Amino acid sequence: MTGLNEVMRSIDMHRADELSLAWALADSAAAFVTADRFALVCVKIGAGELQSAITTLLDHHARFGAELPDHLAQAVQTWLRGYRGTDEEPKLCRLAARIRVAAGSDRPAPRMVARCSPVVRRAGAHRAC
Repeated sequence: MTGLNEVMRSIDMHRADELSLAWALADSAAAFVTADRFALVCVKIGAGELQSAITTLLDHHARFGAELPDHLAQAVQTWLRGYRGTDEEPKLCRLAARIRVAAGSDRPAPRMVARCSPVVRRAGAHRAC
């Protein structure tokens, strides 16, 4: 993938970091996704379809109510910043708002809060963005 989106993503996260994030999310999701879905995500990552793979993995985390470790949540926030001002931003922010972040044992897991640019926010967009 080339063009503006690639340039914008590289501002906050380099391709190698994005690849590492995709594999880390896959490892995190391995416990609760089916073998077929896991294989499909691995194929996407191997083919370089990192946005699709990461989005799919985040959706699985949200759907299963799985908690992201704090270090992965921070990396996802960095990845999301790369989509600031793009058409993908509102969708990714809504997805991120559904993700739970692991908390200490003495408190419940909070939801991830995406920092989306107000310029892109549309009527009816999720308030957590």
